[in-house]
Amino acid sequence: MNLQNEMFAVVNQTADQADIRLNADHVIYQAHFPGNPITPGVCIVQIICELLQNRLGRHLQLSRIANLKFISVISPVTTPEVSVRFASVLTSGQECKTKGTIEANGAILTKFSLIFTHLSPLTSYLSMTTLKEQIIRQNVCVVVPTYNNGTTIAGVLQRVLQLTDRVIVVVDGCTDDTRTQLTQFSSTNLQVVDYEQNRGKGHALVAGFRRALELGYDYAITLDSDGQHFPEDIPLFVAALEQHPGALIVGSRNLDQKNMSGGSLFANKFSNFWFTVQTGLSLPDTQTGFRLYPLHRLSGLHWITSRYEAELELLVFSAWKSVELVSLPIRVYYPPREERVSHFRPLADFGRISVLNTVLCFLAVVYGWPRMLLHKLFKGRNGQTTA
Repeated sequence: MNLQNEMFAVVNQTADQADIRLNADHVIYQAHFPGNPITPGVCIVQIICELLQNRLGRHLQLSRIANLKFISVISPVTTPEVSVRFASVLTSGQECKTKGTIEANGAILTKFSLIFTHLSPLTSYLSMTTLKEQIIRQNVCVVVPTYNNGTTIAGVLQRVLQLTDRVIVVVDGCTDDTRTQLTQFSSTNLQVVDYEQNRGKGHALVAGFRRALELGYDYAITLDSDGQHFPEDIPLFVAALEQHPGALIVGSRNLDQKNMSGGSLFANKFSNFWFTVQTGLSLPDTQTGFRLYPLHRLSGLHWITSRYEAELELLVFSAWKSVELVSLPIRVYYPPREERVSHFRPLADFGRISVLNTVLCFLAVVYGWPRMLLHKLFKGRNGQTTA
């Protein structure tokens, strides 16, 4: 099969090697240093994944990155043709492990060691036509909050728009060239919520939800604009919604991946612990921003705090309202430290989260737990009556 993709084209392939030509004009590359574009790590992972999918004839999902070493920059302008060499491809059970290199002109540009999971029929990707029909039928939109991610926002949106045009971007007081990047999407159905002063992710999410409700949507899939999430996993949320209507579906990252910072890992474990204390429920990942929200079940949005901790609040309040919470494995890409753009402030943000958890624990005792208990009691009675 001659695999074609907007990011690249296969010009020659054997069992252990694929020679590909990168499309230098693609917006994902151009978004990284316009005029002198580079191929970001997330694209390298995606290219390897698609080559393997084509080779094996099965859909794959990134499980973890054992090694992704960038020896030299891969530029679609200076190195438009590269060779992906697979030193080994081992499949066992539901896993596919691969090692290899990306080379050009005899020189190694990147070394990789990746582990993928075979997707089950339930979570396999929907066809493009079916996906768009499902999104329309279930009345879903995509909300992308962004703050100073001008180098990645265009690439993220390009990939989302390949799946659906029901997209809302919230420009949270950006001071970089984000607004300029968005002008290239003026001919699309992209909705933009824009305000001058940065107010935090929580405020951006609420602003996006309110716009989504104004437009008549029932569900909103949220993902970050820094390129760490894979928009190609949106079909997984749509499929999960089909199985769990009305649920809040929470993406679950592989937290053992290389390049994940110790601070992020600690923050997630810290958040998971307090979530369980406040709700009696357990989730493997309470910090991810890749989620599907049932908009009409998100009451009290005016109480949501404005910063990072808002995503934990939304989970806790939803649990107290007995909204079904569903964990969904997703892919994530953690770039090397030098490529990261982070707005997390350890002391200030942990301080706010600690105060919030204190308040939520008090509210859990006087409101959350009693409400959840009453819901279970009434549900049990209704079940007996129906029987």
